[in-house]
Amino acid sequence: MIFQLNLAAIIAVAGRTAWKKVKPAIAKDVFLLPLLGFIGIILLWWVVALANHELMPTPPEALAANLDYILNPFYQRGPGNLGIGWLLLASLRRVLLGFLLGAVVAIPLGFLIGMSRSAMLAFNPIIQIFKPVSPLAWLPIALAVFNLSDCTRLENRLISGDSIGNGH
Repeated sequence: MIFQLNLAAIIAVAGRTAWKKVKPAIAKDVFLLPLLGFIGIILLWWVVALANHELMPTPPEALAANLDYILNPFYQRGPGNLGIGWLLLASLRRVLLGFLLGAVVAIPLGFLIGMSRSAMLAFNPIIQIFKPVSPLAWLPIALAVFNLSDCTRLENRLISGDSIGNGH
């Protein structure tokens, strides 16, 4: 019993000592390095903006110009003038719908291909043809077929999501 308590105390002290050495490394890797990267990008932006002011505004100017959009993300000032919150929700809706359509197509088809040799032999050539094609390559085709509509966006997300034609 005493041996077990001593062993537990030794493990606890060793764990505490090890954590004191690991904790600064975790804080550095998880917090400090990303913060330095973010500050570096902002400083680079500032230097480029000061060197060529016609190219882009400085970070404070950009913040001042976009502060209304940031503070009021759900405004509606007309049919085509919506806040960034509404646009974000519309984009998330399209992503979710495209993913769900891709899953509805890919999951049953994957089960069918996995359970049936003849289905695998029938669909495998098509999958192998579509697999190396980048999802971005489908965008001009979708634009030609569907024009500028939600169908184009959904088709692109369906193919680039988890659909079976993507090969991921």
